[in-house]
Parts: sequence; C-alpha cells; structure tokens
Amino acid sequence: MTFRNEVWGRPASAIFDIGPDLWVAFANVGFIRMDLDEMARATIDSSHALRYDVFNPAYGAAYPDIATGGSSVVRSGNDHLSFVTGRGVGLVRLSDLAQQSTTPRPPVIEGVTANDRRYPSTAAVLPPRTNRLRIDYTVVNVSSPGNRVRFRYRLDGFDTNWVDGTLPRQAVYANLQPGDYRFRLQASTNAGTWNGAETEWAFTIEPMFYQTAAFRAVVALVLILLGIAAWRLWMRHVRKELAGVFAERLRLSREIHDTLLQTLVGLTLDLTAMSRRVAAQSVQTQLITMRRQVEECIREVRQSIWDLRSPALDRHGLVGALRAASEELTSGKVRFTLTVTGSPRPCPSHIETHVLRIGHEAVTNAVRHAQARQVQVEIGFEDRLLRLRIVDDGRGLRDDETIPGAGHYGLATMQERAADVGGRCWIESAPGAGLQVIAEFPLAPAR
Repeated sequence: MTFRNEVWGRPASAIFDIGPDLWVAFANVGFIRMDLDEMARATIDSSHALRYDVFNPAYGAAYPDIATGGSSVVRSGNDHLSFVTGRGVGLVRLSDLAQQSTTPRPPVIEGVTANDRRYPSTAAVLPPRTNRLRIDYTVVNVSSPGNRVRFRYRLDGFDTNWVDGTLPRQAVYANLQPGDYRFRLQASTNAGTWNGAETEWAFTIEPMFYQTAAFRAVVALVLILLGIAAWRLWMRHVRKELAGVFAERLRLSREIHDTLLQTLVGLTLDLTAMSRRVAAQSVQTQLITMRRQVEECIREVRQSIWDLRSPALDRHGLVGALRAASEELTSGKVRFTLTVTGSPRPCPSHIETHVLRIGHEAVTNAVRHAQARQVQVEIGFEDRLLRLRIVDDGRGLRDDETIPGAGHYGLATMQERAADVGGRCWIESAPGAGLQVIAEFPLAPAR
C-alpha cells in the first residue's frame, strides 16, 4: 500500500507498535496512527474512507519537522516511540496518546460576535436587535485533527435538535427573537463517542422597548380606552339625535295643541250653539252629527299629541305622569297602586316617553282585556337601570298570546318600544294567574 497526500507529501518513515497500530511520520505534518483493520478494509475496498489519528503541534504534539531519509521513527520498549526531528529526538508515550485519542477534552467557546461586534464568551446579555450571532468554538490539546474531531451544538430556545458542526468551527444564527437562550456544545472522538461533558453558554437578548410586555400592555390599554371613547362618542351622537327628534316632536305637539286642537274645540262649541238655534229637526240632526265627527277628530288629535309627547311629563315628571295616566284609566273600574323604589331622577326624554307609553299600554290592557280587579305599577330607579313592572290579577293570557303579534297587538308594540331605546320588555303570565309586564331600560350612572 502506498501512502501519499497532496498536502502532506510522502511519508518519511513507518513502524508498528505493540497494538499493533501503524505509525507513519510525515515531514510536513507530524505523524499519524492507523489501525490495521482500517488498512485491511482500505486495501479491499478502495472507496472506504480511511480513519486515522494525526499528532502535530496544532493538536497537542510537540514534534514538528520530522526528519526525512532513514528511519525517523523508532520503537523503544513497549510503551515508547522515538521520532527524529529537525530539532532533536522526541519521545512519545503510547499510553498517553491512546488516552488522548479516545477521550477528547471539553470544547471551548472562543468568543461571540453579535452584529459584527466582538463579545467575550462570558457575556450574559446581548443588545436589542441582534440580527446576526456567530459563536466560535474549538478543542484545545486534542490529539486528533480538525477534520477528524466532530462537534455538535444546539441553541435551547431556538434549535429543536442537535446540529452537526462543520468547518469553520462556528455556529451562526440570524434574526433571533428577544429572550433567554442556552448554547450547548459537545465534541466526539474518532470512534463517534460523544463526550458527556458539555460546554454551555447562557445569554439573554434584550428586547426593544416595543417588544416588552409592558409596552404591549400599554398598547392594549390604549386600544381599549380608544374603543371606549369611540363608543361614548357614538352614544353621545345617538343621544343628541334622539334628543333632537324628541324636541321636534314636543314642538309639533305644542303647535298642534295650540292651533289645530283649539280650532276644533272652538268649532265644536259653534256647532253646539247653532244646533240649539236651528228649529228644523233635520238641520239639528246634521249639526249634531257634524259635532260628533269633530269631537272624534279632537280625540284623535289629543291621542296624537299624547303619542308625540305627553304634556304630563313636562308638568309632573315620569312618576307623576305615570300615576296620572294610570289613575285616569282605572278610575272607578279597578283598584290602582303605584310603588316607587330607589331615588327618582330625571331620565333622558326619549326613555321617559317610552316608559310612559309602555305603562299606559299595559294598564290599558289590564283594564280593557284582562278583567282585572287590581293593578299594581312598580317603578324602580337603580344606578344603571330603570325597571317598570305592571301586575294585574286578571285572567292572564294563553300561550299563543305571549308571542309578539299574537292576540293583542299592544304586547308586540311594548316590546318594540323598549327595543327602540336599548331596553327589553317581556311578559310573564298563565291562564287565570294574572299578567306581569316587565320592562328594563339602561341609564347612565347616577351622579
């Protein structure tokens, strides 16, 4: 077998030890050791990659410049080899080299480069926006060559598996996120046995201010506050529009009351006076018919005015207007009671109007349709809620009448009125057990 390497050149000398291993000296490199089994496999299979150990100054051996010509390596005794070099004779203890070749020392992290700036391997904190990180590593005083020592590494917090190290001996990472990391490094022997001892380097990449949890919390809080502010502005706009609508309705109701209604009342009085002065029976009958038609118009106009805005709300407030309307409907027919809980306070006009309409409709149903003997009206003022409850002891409703639109249309109207101002209205009833109409309306907190 002929040994030759493009870089190393031809061997200077060779000898077998008691292993038996073959030791070959190269003038430009140092000396190598090969197992006889490896040599046999390489002889049979030309594609087999020959495994060997190299010993030179770069990897722990102190005998450069092997002499050429003659026997430059001689075995002396069972445990020593002598090498002739340009600087003298060197003695190698085989047991020491065998130990070095099978058990590599722990690898060493030489330094760290972050964003082209050099840091010691003891650095524990790296600056924000570390886009590129290079970790240089090696093995000191190992008796195997660089291309025969294997490395593997992993970065806990980034790598999920071990990464095989290649030349150059560097681990390079890009675009690491802020956080805590631990770099772990191992070296292996030529036989592929990984050294149990690991070299570790723990470090932290600091975040930019906008990557911190505090910044995210502030942004979330700002977004929530902006959402609340936008909702309040929208609600203020809606309330302003509703207030404008109800103000216009109030103006129309006053104008109708002061003009059209007064004119119709005056016309009724004139028709009554004319019917008394006319002697002809047929003319009197016509005048009386006309007066009744005008009176019907007056009732419709008054109802329209009441639907737009009850004057009682302006004079007596919600509680007084509800009491007056209920007493008028129940007078001489059923027993009526009104209970107020909480501290009464002015409410938005559109809510007061709808509460009054629902109460009026519920009491009307109890008097006209439920055959009730007693009607109880309860109105409660809470911090953020106005609750209206009308209870009667009448005949109750069938199941199909609890559905909006079935039976009495007033039930569906009450629910629609409550929904118009963000409230809700529901009915609890059973045949023969009376009826409860309950409505709730949202209010701004009391001040």
